[in-house]
Amino acid sequence: MSNAVGRSRPVSGNAAKPGAGSLEQAAAVDSYQAVKVLSTRFSLSRKQVKEIFGISERTQYRYERENPVLKPSVGDRLKRFRRILAQAVDLFEDEVEAERWLATSKVDLEGLAPLDLLGTDEGSKRVEQMLYRAEYGIFG
Repeated sequence: MSNAVGRSRPVSGNAAKPGAGSLEQAAAVDSYQAVKVLSTRFSLSRKQVKEIFGISERTQYRYERENPVLKPSVGDRLKRFRRILAQAVDLFEDEVEAERWLATSKVDLEGLAPLDLLGTDEGSKRVEQMLYRAEYGIFG
């Protein structure tokens, strides 16, 4: 069921079906399930989820039991992650290649993977700039 702001409560009928957990489902609502889908897709540890989305490990355990709608600050980080993922998918025209690129260390990022920088606005901007430069063939 959706409420006035477009958020919905988890529906148990879809959660157990094979194929549940797609990126489309992760984009549907700002619930912990969306974070879980992305963390599974990218094999993120609880520590990485904490760094990228700002959700402490203890809160992650609580969210897994309750699956609440996320706080606005966490929702903003989730939207930022989705935006950068969409930019990478648009550039590479392939979800798997975009995921691989985001998870692979880069010399321009001092040996860090783009995923490692998504926890801060500054780091996210660096990743977006790299994707933008790659899209327009601006190297160096």
